[in-house]
Amino acid sequence: DKTKLAFCINLYNVMIRHAFIKVGIPQNSMNRSAFYGTVSYNVGGHMLSFNDIEHGIIRANARPPYSLFHPFGERDPRRGLA
Repeated sequence: DKTKLAFCINLYNVMIRHAFIKVGIPQNSMNRSAFYGTVSYNVGGHMLSFNDIEHGIIRANARPPYSLFHPFGERDPRRGLA
């Protein structure tokens, strides 16, 4: 659904900007990896990191290139968001 995809991309971009202001911009690849995986927001009652939004929702629960697992497991209630 194009509307859902557009909403999620816009949400992701706004959240990134907000996090850069509140937490700061990661200065190296190690900090960047931690930033995208640990900074989380409550979206509709679900805690979502930037990785969750990018790979779990926008990329339809696709496995990130650096991971062995999909963002949302089979019993994860957030799986319905993908």
